[in-house]
Amino acid sequence: MVVFEVGNENEHEIWRLNNETTVFIAKIVAIREAVSYCKRQQIAKANIISYSRWALVSIESLEENRKFILDIKNSLQDTNSDVLLWWTKAHAGNKGNDRADYFAKKATENQEIDFYFLRPNNRGKRK
Repeated sequence: MVVFEVGNENEHEIWRLNNETTVFIAKIVAIREAVSYCKRQQIAKANIISYSRWALVSIESLEENRKFILDIKNSLQDTNSDVLLWWTKAHAGNKGNDRADYFAKKATENQEIDFYFLRPNNRGKRK
């Protein structure tokens, strides 16, 4: 997660996820942590930008019932901040997105895992 204020990088946070974590879950973790950061810092207005359209659509979906995503929805509703979620095109020269990618790669160099996720069993496998 990279924090920009008035167009300048203010700070960043990185987390190491286990190797089995999907890209989708990694993007959801980043959004969850960004929302949590806004709440902790009592930021009045924030834009959270992600290139994962799937993650953003899942958070906005009325039918979504996975606990992890419901927790993000509840956190967004419980905050006193005006937090908006935005989509950006990946690898299109967006400074914030490029910095977030850089720190995501740096996080893979850490030995200590901050978040551990198991892949669900695919009981209903397609043939």
